[in-house]
Amino acid sequence: AREPGAAPMTPDDDLGAALARIADAARAALGAERATCYAYEVTTGTVGSVHTTESDPAVRGLIERAAGRPAARFPLWQAQRENRDPLMLIEDTSADARIPATVVDKLRAASLIAVRLEHHDVGARPGAEPTVLGALYCSFGGRRRFRAHECSVARSLASLASLALGHAHMRVQTTRNLQRVRALEAEQAALRRVATQVAEVAGGAGDVHSLVAREARSLLDVDAALVARFDGAGAVVEGAAGDQFRAGDHLALGGAGCLATVARTGSYATVPDYAALEATAPVRGHALHHGFRAGTAVPVRVDGRLWGGILATTCDRDGIRDGAADSLQRFADLVGLTIANAEARATLVQQAMRDPLTGLANSRTFFERLEAERRRAARHGRPLSLVVFDLDGFKRINDTYGHPAGDRVLVEFATRVRMLTRTDDTLGRTGGEEFAWLIPEAGADEAHTAAERARRAIGERPFPVAGTVTVSAGVATIAAEGSARGLFEAADAAMYDAKRAGRNTVRDAPSTGPGPPWAPRRAGGADGTAGAGGPGRPRGAREAGSSTEDGRAD
Repeated sequence: AREPGAAPMTPDDDLGAALARIADAARAALGAERATCYAYEVTTGTVGSVHTTESDPAVRGLIERAAGRPAARFPLWQAQRENRDPLMLIEDTSADARIPATVVDKLRAASLIAVRLEHHDVGARPGAEPTVLGALYCSFGGRRRFRAHECSVARSLASLASLALGHAHMRVQTTRNLQRVRALEAEQAALRRVATQVAEVAGGAGDVHSLVAREARSLLDVDAALVARFDGAGAVVEGAAGDQFRAGDHLALGGAGCLATVARTGSYATVPDYAALEATAPVRGHALHHGFRAGTAVPVRVDGRLWGGILATTCDRDGIRDGAADSLQRFADLVGLTIANAEARATLVQQAMRDPLTGLANSRTFFERLEAERRRAARHGRPLSLVVFDLDGFKRINDTYGHPAGDRVLVEFATRVRMLTRTDDTLGRTGGEEFAWLIPEAGADEAHTAAERARRAIGERPFPVAGTVTVSAGVATIAAEGSARGLFEAADAAMYDAKRAGRNTVRDAPSTGPGPPWAPRRAGGADGTAGAGGPGRPRGAREAGSSTEDGRAD
């Protein structure tokens, strides 16, 4: 049986020589036909090594073949384990029911002295029974009665063997403890490097994904490692280390592969041998093509939801080392934190760019986009149009129905007009009840038509609580040399002209400069009347929440 806490043994020339000398001393001191020291591998419950004085090749071969086999399969071992005293005397093997006759015949032993080799300081918990590290057997050709002196000698030599085995086990345990400490230090250093990157990342998590893959590959000494995001029935590689994968690769998630199991169960998964998978398993062919022998994967969770996984694969025939999944999971926790941080930052950026009531671009974002589109239009010689809206009589709505009703009107306006916009358009709230619609690649006629559609969408269907609401709109199209400020002021002035013309109408501004063929042909509004006779009162960008009711008739 496996004893908890003891270190696995490795071949040791010094230990082997010591046990061989003890066997020689036992044979000589007790006058035995032969003496044999067995060292047990307590972590696996097998015979680790055999050291015997037997000279007959056939018998010696029989004895030495015990190495590597489970100790529990040997009748003598079972009898010795059941014996309360570490010293077991069998004065007539043929009369002992615990020992099969075939064993007696093969070993040519008429009587035996057997002593368990025990040590209290190897693997044993405080107050527990000592750990059994092996056994010393002395075989005699004839039946005999053992004297007290012989028993004392056998116990003394067994104590020496126990000390030698205990020393070797503690040396192995110390070495392994040092290795674990160094491995832990290496892992902590890798985690610190990743954690530093997590703290410093200001945008996407791609750099962290690649760093995690590199650190995991190095720490676990595997051939490839990757961070993958689950995407429907597959996975997308977000970061990779090794020659077999690249960021952006798409991986199938069918069958019994590590990542497929993680995606299906949300728990870690290991494939000890890809070659042992069913021949039809897709991952088997892929793994064997790249020479992979084994792999392990762990889940990456972001705020409790399963986001993806980290995979480590090796070509080494010994497979993935013990504890690899635990190490990967610590990396996975950092990846999840990185993604959560990136998503939180993205949310904050969106919140900073959006009007909190309507969800449209706020004033600052809109005018930044206006300047960017103005430059693009000038660079490529393409048209750019702008529609400025102002809700008619909005102060009356607030005074009559209250500000919550007014807020609902603003939200409904944004919803209706947003349904008319294209992907490249920008709709923003530039003031309290003022909105602007930036339409790239649109000339004057196209922009006027779009503004008319918006006016009808607002005025032809009643609003909840407030009933009929109308809007006045001004349209301007930038010429090749026009400015963003000039475009907005022109559209703003045209909107004021629509107000003066009786509201619920669209007016076009004159061209903002000597433009190409798409410059406005229309100097009047939709009804053909004269358009704005001048720039009107320049208003610039107003902060959301201000009112256009002050200082003018609406």
